[in-house]
Amino acid sequence: MKRSHKLEYNRKWVKTKRSSTVAESSKISPLDTESESSDIDVLSSASSVECCFEHGSPMAQATPQISDLVVNQEQNIVGSENDSDDSGDSATHQHVALSSDSEEEVDACFSLQSLMVDWAHKYQVKHNAIDGMLGIMRRCGHDDLPSTARALLKTPRNVPVDKKSGMDYVYFGLGEMINKNLGKYPVEKIQNLKNIEVSFNIDGLPIFKSSGKTAWPILCAIVNIKPVKVFPVALTVGDSKPENLEFLDDMVAELGKLLDNGLTHKHQTIKIAVRCFVCDAPARAMVKNIKSYSGYYGCDKCAQRGIHKDMGRMTYQKIVNLPHRTNQSFREQTNEEHHKGVSPLCHLPIDMIKHFPIDYMP
Repeated sequence: MKRSHKLEYNRKWVKTKRSSTVAESSKISPLDTESESSDIDVLSSASSVECCFEHGSPMAQATPQISDLVVNQEQNIVGSENDSDDSGDSATHQHVALSSDSEEEVDACFSLQSLMVDWAHKYQVKHNAIDGMLGIMRRCGHDDLPSTARALLKTPRNVPVDKKSGMDYVYFGLGEMINKNLGKYPVEKIQNLKNIEVSFNIDGLPIFKSSGKTAWPILCAIVNIKPVKVFPVALTVGDSKPENLEFLDDMVAELGKLLDNGLTHKHQTIKIAVRCFVCDAPARAMVKNIKSYSGYYGCDKCAQRGIHKDMGRMTYQKIVNLPHRTNQSFREQTNEEHHKGVSPLCHLPIDMIKHFPIDYMP
């Protein structure tokens, strides 16, 4: 619910409350009934006194007391009228106080909502836990709070989709996502931050068991701030793996600018450095545009020719006097049998050998 809708709702509530209060104040109260009956009694007493005076009754001696009683009663009536006027004024003040209190409640609700957002970001609370907390708070009287974590954190529902590498492609923006995730850390952790180290992961994963659709996300992590946060930079979805490496172009172009110029975050410039690209063997061969690990020259670290063994395994048996691969030899493609083409990652100022660690096999 938007803020304007909430304010309109509270104004209607205050208006209804004011009308009900005025209606109640217009009714005759028991005190008014008692005052009318007391007026009748006083008048009857006065008439009886006059009769006593006419007949010379001793009751005439009570005249001062009865007259005082009449005067006092009239003063009480005037006082009750003044009290009713004061009550009307107090009701008006009460209405004003109700309207101001309702607006304060709306502001307090928005303050509570922003505090919950900060809490969720600071402690990396899972969405199902946030949903449970919101349900409890709504049952305890906080009806203005959203009912889901997606509504609380304002998760976008619609994003523009392009076509790249024969698949549906969405690019979220590297700099924008880094800034967004830096904002989730406590201020004391990032106020004096000068450098950021990022790692990337590129890999494919099946989406459904009943279909062949796969997703190839480009994930990034800020690794020199704890806890480590992993977030998507781009997402590619299709019926098979990407046809080419075009889906890397946007990330490579923006990363190159950030490495040269740094990242601007809250009026301060932070230097960006790449720690590594973490990929398994098939994905690493694809993004580097080289032969697979099962090829004769598929080794990432040396240029020796492999030997097929039993069960079709490719082995690299030499362990001494090996022709090691270097960043320069990779970019110059001195071992042509190792390469299938030029990778977009070669446009980055990174080491194409050292920045791609070998994945371990558990």
